[in-house]
Amino acid sequence: MLCEVIFHLIPSSGHGVILQGCTIKNESVVDMGAVVNEGAVVEQNSVVAAGSVVAAGEQIPSGQV
Repeated sequence: MLCEVIFHLIPSSGHGVILQGCTIKNESVVDMGAVVNEGAVVEQNSVVAAGSVVAAGEQIPSGQV
């Protein structure tokens, strides 16, 4: 099964990141070793901290860490 990862303008991800079927929006950062699962959305100007796990379908609000 192929899962699409959607990047918007200028997102950044560190090494060891796992992205599966998620959306990373404008100017967001997914830090080292983080996992963003299927259907999750990381909104604009947000940070997913190193080693974090974003659950399937979860939405990280704009400007949040």
